[in-house]
Amino acid sequence: MIKFGRMTNPGEDIVMEIEKTRRMGFDYVEIGIEAPSGCDVLKKRKDAISRSLKKFRHPAIGHTSWWYDLSSPYESVRNGWLVQAENDIESAHRLGIRLLNFHFIVPGKFVMSGKKSGMPVLNNYVESLNLLAETAKKKKMTIMLENAEHMFEHYMYVMGRCPKVSVHLDVGHAFLMGGMREILRYIAHFRNRIAHVHIHDNHGNADEHLALGKGRIKWKSVAAMLKKMGYDKTATFEVFNSDKDLIKSRDYFSRLWSS
Repeated sequence: MIKFGRMTNPGEDIVMEIEKTRRMGFDYVEIGIEAPSGCDVLKKRKDAISRSLKKFRHPAIGHTSWWYDLSSPYESVRNGWLVQAENDIESAHRLGIRLLNFHFIVPGKFVMSGKKSGMPVLNNYVESLNLLAETAKKKKMTIMLENAEHMFEHYMYVMGRCPKVSVHLDVGHAFLMGGMREILRYIAHFRNRIAHVHIHDNHGNADEHLALGKGRIKWKSVAAMLKKMGYDKTATFEVFNSDKDLIKSRDYFSRLWSS
């Protein structure tokens, strides 16, 4: 049965954020492993965090910083980010997290300028992601790649060369890149690899993270698509404007799911 989660705000006290998520009635918490609540904070607060996480029936999910540059054509830069990513994997491992997200972010000016400069950048990302997948596997963890504001073909290219990486479908990001048709495209192509879903609304022009129904995404159709493919895992609501809208969005989607 599908489980619903909430993302922690890295700018707030991590333990208080976890407890808040539980009080709001979510099944699990998705921990933002990013500044200012990065590895050092998680290490220092490990015991308190672990106690709070035990109050949930479903394990926590990890969410790394979106600005990782794992595709950089500058080897020293890319290696630096790989070190940070490995630290994040270790931090997640200490907290018992088994599913950790990374974002598909590559420099658009390189990819869009053609094969000569674009393909090496994409291949760098493939190499980085496969290295991280091996690191995670040794700790009995799985990493997943969240689709961002890039062409479907680029995401498909990377995932086709990273067999040990799961798909993280961000519905709002998919809608930005091609409307409802793009959401269907992701679900149809990756139906057997989708490990996690992010839910938030927008108008198709910017990554607004609105409450469901405040943008243009047809959520009844989204729920029907996911149910048709037999999806029964986790969905985190990334509605950032208010707690009230966050809870309303969860409850609205829950009704759609049950109908």
